[in-house]
Amino acid sequence: MEVQAVTRAVRVALGIVNTSTPMVAEANDLRAAILDPGAPARAHARILMEEAPAPLFADLVREGFVTWPELAAATRRYPNMNHETAAWIRDMARLALA
Repeated sequence: MEVQAVTRAVRVALGIVNTSTPMVAEANDLRAAILDPGAPARAHARILMEEAPAPLFADLVREGFVTWPELAAATRRYPNMNHETAAWIRDMARLALA
């Protein structure tokens, strides 16, 4: 799925990840890296998962950028992620699938 519109939450997420790396990721790059651990922008996804505040993940889901199950799958790839945030994302994914 290609990102159709860069929403406020996506701009915030890109600001977080692009500030920390020398290569700039676009919205489609970040989404691909969240879904695929082998994507070229995987460092950007790691930064997002490890540094973004929990409410940003809710905004990204609400705005249709990713789903809770997609984020939950990504939490398992980043052991340095805040454990409370990772647990909350996985709980939200379970609720979304219920």
